[in-house]
Amino acid sequence: SSSSSTSLPSPSASDHTSSLFHCLSSIIMCKSSSRLDAVRRTAFAETSEPTVHFERRKTITKAHPEVKELCKPEPLTKYIAFATVAMQFAIANWAATQPFWLLFAVAYVVGATAHHSLFLAIHEFSHSLGSGAVKVNGKTLLSASSANKLLGIFSNVSITIPYFVAFQRYHLLHHSHIGEEHMDTDICGRGEAGVLSGPNVSSWRHRLNKLFMATFHLAFYALRPCLTMSSKLLQLDSWW
Repeated sequence: SSSSSTSLPSPSASDHTSSLFHCLSSIIMCKSSSRLDAVRRTAFAETSEPTVHFERRKTITKAHPEVKELCKPEPLTKYIAFATVAMQFAIANWAATQPFWLLFAVAYVVGATAHHSLFLAIHEFSHSLGSGAVKVNGKTLLSASSANKLLGIFSNVSITIPYFVAFQRYHLLHHSHIGEEHMDTDICGRGEAGVLSGPNVSSWRHRLNKLFMATFHLAFYALRPCLTMSSKLLQLDSWW
């Protein structure tokens, strides 16, 4: 049989609807305690095979090289980040003189939304996708990496907890070592998984644990490098 490059069809709205329906159906079918326990206890699988993500990327870019044109900085990201940080400080200055209930409401609705927007911007800056190199008169003043690092640090200011530099380090490890224990901090460690959804955890407690984990996800994400990652990879990160 002759080999040829296979054209990947674009997903239609009906495809997305069908996928969503199947996903929701699976959730509904797993509502009983026994099914939940079965899914929970077999949720992790260990394999020595290489991750499929890298091979999938090679296959897609070979069949559709035009996809590479989408992998470039988005110039609007830095402007939106600047505007969001400025808005945060302006609203904070105004809200400081308002009644507590109004301060709380604005912080919960507007502030939390702005924070989430900055979290996403910081993610883009960690991948150097917020800006290209800064050039003046044809000479490079800042490399793309340095420009994005400065933008990430700036976007971090109104969040108050300085996490961009550490996030960039561990998040890029996540992409280069997807699914690898002690390297990928996006997956639960064995101890964390055992406490939150181990075989001895009842179904009702498992649901509460999932809610707790979702609520305090950032705390889990921040502590995982200290609890699960090899000490050889841990380091004290500076602002730069």
